[in-house]
Amino acid sequence: MAEPSPGMITPFFVFLLLIAGAPFVIGKFWAKHYHHVSFLFALIIIIYYLAALHKGARLLGALGDYYSFIALIGSLFVIAGGIHIDLRIPPSTRAAVLLLIFGAILANFIGTTGASMLLIRPFINLYKGEMPPHRVVLFIFTVSNAGGMLSPLGDPPLFLGYIKGVPFFWLLRTWQIVGAWATVIVWLLCVYSFIEYIFPRLKYTRRTRPEPNYNPPPNQPALPPYMTSGPTAIPLQEKLMPLQDSTSTDDTLGPVGSSSSETGFLNGSMNRATSSATLLPSTPSSSPSHPPNNTQTTTNTTTTAKSETAYALADPSAEVVALDGDGKYFQSLRVALTPLIYYRLKTRHVFVSGLHNLFWLVLIVMLVLVQESSAVQSMSHTAWAENMGDALHWTADEAAGFIISLIFGSCMAVVAFLSYHFANEEAEEANEFSFGPLEEVAFIFVGIFATMTPALDLLQNHAGEIGFNSARSFYWGSGALSSVLDNAPTYLSFLAAAMGHPDLDIHSPDDVKLMSEQNDLQNYLVAVSLGSVFFGACTYIGNGPNMMVKSICEARGGDCPSFVGYILRFTLPILMPILLVVGFAFVS
Repeated sequence: MAEPSPGMITPFFVFLLLIAGAPFVIGKFWAKHYHHVSFLFALIIIIYYLAALHKGARLLGALGDYYSFIALIGSLFVIAGGIHIDLRIPPSTRAAVLLLIFGAILANFIGTTGASMLLIRPFINLYKGEMPPHRVVLFIFTVSNAGGMLSPLGDPPLFLGYIKGVPFFWLLRTWQIVGAWATVIVWLLCVYSFIEYIFPRLKYTRRTRPEPNYNPPPNQPALPPYMTSGPTAIPLQEKLMPLQDSTSTDDTLGPVGSSSSETGFLNGSMNRATSSATLLPSTPSSSPSHPPNNTQTTTNTTTTAKSETAYALADPSAEVVALDGDGKYFQSLRVALTPLIYYRLKTRHVFVSGLHNLFWLVLIVMLVLVQESSAVQSMSHTAWAENMGDALHWTADEAAGFIISLIFGSCMAVVAFLSYHFANEEAEEANEFSFGPLEEVAFIFVGIFATMTPALDLLQNHAGEIGFNSARSFYWGSGALSSVLDNAPTYLSFLAAAMGHPDLDIHSPDDVKLMSEQNDLQNYLVAVSLGSVFFGACTYIGNGPNMMVKSICEARGGDCPSFVGYILRFTLPILMPILLVVGFAFVS
């Protein structure tokens, strides 16, 4: 079967150069048209695969991978955006270090993406929005990458290894893995503490950059079309009764009635009218003292958003205005779930709202586990998978994997939709939530996923011919490519090449398990695992959460380094020395 020409790797590296340099050379053009450029590079690869290679099915596979990636990243971004963690402590290095340690541990339970999305906003708020470059990058190094080394749930390559047959607790039982994780985390925390110690003495000048192509969200986002026109349009009052602190007497847990002076939130704020009930005082519409005001109704509809369902608790005379169509289902559910949605956890130093979103977060983790479970993956042995594979010139595994990606990606999108429509809007406002960062990442990775397809195909076809003959060579090889390519297929390609030396088959769970148990073979598995995970921190595109954290920080006013500055100022002087130590101390 035809394979791509090595020259078709060029668009990938050209696109990387544009990501690195275009914001400074052609900043205004790039800020306005970067998504067009991304689609243009994707179109080059699409035309090449269709016209020259006649492998449209391969493009479908890349589309499935992209869809799964965006579904996971996007769902976690939306869910975490509805959880506000307010750390009521003075900004300090100790508090930041403890938060980074917590994130590094949490990443092994909900993944580096989940931990990053959940903790990046509290990390920013800890410093009152003051985010110089080193804080952004050290968070990416620690939480978004290195932290997830101890569990298959931590990072996609490790989870793929678990699916192929690596025992679930092998990472925790292997002293090289645990030792390397502890060494890297301690090093990063020490570097962070040192930079924070000398930072007040540095003459820090905030770098200016072109404005992003999306606008910051207004205090009251616009309503979706189905709530502002037609039979489902909602006339909202301009002012609602403020919440009274009459329901909470517990100093630890407080429902929606907590006072604004304690919570720091804007009570009575309205952030989305997509799914809540409209709660108005019981006033006859035909009353002479309350004549209808269509102009005011129209203005309020476009300038206000989801009304507080808690208003019903504040005013017993309030009534629910029924909606026609789909809106009524969200309305009734939000009313029923009001105590849960607006429940708040309060301690002396931590205040959390939107806790119900943890349910959606756990649901996403469960979907990831089920998606890669052996029961679901056994779909490749069904007749329909074989027939689909024959039609598209795929293997049955590739056909089943594509359908599974679409199904579970869609399930994650549904979970994100429900999370957004049943979110605590006060938490979202406190997080300054908007879809801008997700939009930027989604557009950029269209070009990345398309242009890296030829590179991944060549790597998969020739990984065994690279000529690596030691565990350290696999460590550096898998790490170097994981810095710029998707580390999940890179991990599988290098693991397959490593297993080829002793004539083992990566598709045999018994062979993979054997490799994890024999000391001489285990070194190769350790090398590929460490390289694929740790080196993902070397660039913004090395791991999915990296770019998302960057976008969130920039949307919140953070000063993120450029693509090249990230590498020159942080990867080379901070990350590479410890990766050298790991390569010589824990890979043999």
